[in-house]
Amino acid sequence: MRVVIKGDVRRWKRMGKPRILKRFFGIVVGHQSFRNPCTGKTYPFSFFEVADGFTVFALTAGPKPEVILVRQFKQAADRVVIEAPGGQWRRNEALLDAARRELREETGYVAEALVQTSPKHGWWLGPRKSRNIAHTFLATGCTLEGAQELDRGEGPIEVLAYTPEEFWDLATNGTIRSFQTVLAAHCAVALRAFKPRKLPPP
Repeated sequence: MRVVIKGDVRRWKRMGKPRILKRFFGIVVGHQSFRNPCTGKTYPFSFFEVADGFTVFALTAGPKPEVILVRQFKQAADRVVIEAPGGQWRRNEALLDAARRELREETGYVAEALVQTSPKHGWWLGPRKSRNIAHTFLATGCTLEGAQELDRGEGPIEVLAYTPEEFWDLATNGTIRSFQTVLAAHCAVALRAFKPRKLPPP
């Protein structure tokens, strides 16, 4: 490592306890003040917290695996979204069990092998605004075992299968905009379980 621009980077002092503004449907919204050690000034920062989530990059069984994606309406984006299956981790549930459960519930597929591709403690989604963690998994050898088992109120979920080439086209043309889906795909590439995107010749 080499330092390109040196900075006096230090931990800021947390001032008092966090103030919770609202709790609803498992979501916590609040703010916390911190003192800048360089200026001595105190600034408030808002934050939100939800249950930690995960994304499962799933590949079908067979000599030419396809990517299993789901298509459903997402309220915050206010549009129909295509992404990898995933969900939220339940308390007292092992992460691998949660990923296996969510894959089965959303898609009807069961994986022959399932491995965590994120670091042990997961990825920070946005460390300035949230302490929430996201995990990524790779599911291989997936076979369709039965019907979906969707939660009430989740709405219909369409299950799709794409070739690697089709997936990368969707990820580069803006159809897939979920960074966790694309991150999980690159993790699968790093494990040599998925073909990387083919770049056009110069």
